[in-house]
Amino acid sequence: MRRPIIWLDGELVRAGDSLLHSLTPGVLKAQGVFETMRAEEGGIFLWERHWERMARGLKVLHLGWPVSREKIYQNIRRVFRLNDFQDARVRLTVWRESGRLRSSIVCQPLLGVLPQAYRRGFKAAISDVRHKKTAYSHIKSLDYHRLREAYLDAKSKGFDEAILLNSRGRVVEGSRTNVFFVKNRVLYTPPVRCGCLNGITRQTVIQDARRLGIPCLIQEAFVRDVLGADESFLTNSLIGVMPLAYLNTRLIGRGAVTLRLLRAYRQRVRESMGPRGLKSAGRRGKQIKKPSLLDNPA
Repeated sequence: MRRPIIWLDGELVRAGDSLLHSLTPGVLKAQGVFETMRAEEGGIFLWERHWERMARGLKVLHLGWPVSREKIYQNIRRVFRLNDFQDARVRLTVWRESGRLRSSIVCQPLLGVLPQAYRRGFKAAISDVRHKKTAYSHIKSLDYHRLREAYLDAKSKGFDEAILLNSRGRVVEGSRTNVFFVKNRVLYTPPVRCGCLNGITRQTVIQDARRLGIPCLIQEAFVRDVLGADESFLTNSLIGVMPLAYLNTRLIGRGAVTLRLLRAYRQRVRESMGPRGLKSAGRRGKQIKKPSLLDNPA
């Protein structure tokens, strides 16, 4: 299999498995932030929000940008086109290592999220790993090892995701998702004060719920609340709105509220991707030739 091309510290390079692994949040142990985004030929979904959240995280950590915003987007486009992807996950990371500001753009195929997954739904397990709220819980920081540990443990047991609780037994978030559930046609999700990340898809779903007239309450919840729900789903930028079919071995399933929000989210994606292509269109719609590995905009 051909090694993917990534952007690392201003250079386009082919990355082997060991390099890709070393750049994974939770493996990369450094002070920094990252964003994981969904990219298609039409563009990056909610790019502006991802950029703004990353900027806030860098400010909290007193870190700067290695290059300008426009250069970052140009490099994302280049990596996407060079790897010849149709649908991909893009991870932008900025961190400080030995006093040096470093950055990477890793673009990989978006695998594993097939149409049947939304019909089947995810299976999640309550993790033994407890979520610890820190001063950086509200940013997408590289302090990710506990979440990664929970996720890998759940995957090893045949689950799709791990749900983490805090020290008081409240539901906080998934290892890489936000948690929603529905009871009596009212939508619930844990508050940010519990320690969860205010995910971009989480924010979008809350906005859609209110626009559609679906009552939405942001409040603390126990496992029993999710287990007793009529519906439940998980969200992040890669899976969008994913029905949660099982929590541990308890069947929850999907319902009308989940489907309405799933359709609303997909409509947003279609409208947002629009004509701004990562492969063929530039910022003003001009055709761009496929760049050389030596063509470095940084």
